[in-house]
Amino acid sequence: MERWLTRMVALLSGVFAIFILTAPPVMIEIVRATGTASFPLPYLWVMALLESDFGGPLIWYFNDVWSAGIVFIGEETPPPVHVVLIYALAAVVLFVLMTLPFWTRRRLYSVNARKPKTL
Repeated sequence: MERWLTRMVALLSGVFAIFILTAPPVMIEIVRATGTASFPLPYLWVMALLESDFGGPLIWYFNDVWSAGIVFIGEETPPPVHVVLIYALAAVVLFVLMTLPFWTRRRLYSVNARKPKTL
């Protein structure tokens, strides 16, 4: 049961990471195709996060990495340090969740390799 659960969590974490990392090009193509910024339901929360993350790391990812050209009205200030730390912590947790099945398999392999072989 534990192996199944860790594999499922790793799979869902990987799918979530892929969804976030591929959101900018998908959203850019939606805007180009429709001419408006109306997004399907799975991307609405990404847009809400962008709006609430004014000047944060997600805006940097969209604009500097993917050249999305998202402009919000207001003064542009750098993100507070605690926001950057929360994003870094979320990335570490996501990475740990994705690699958990590999670490447990490696640990089991090393424990089995240390057992003395009896005839």
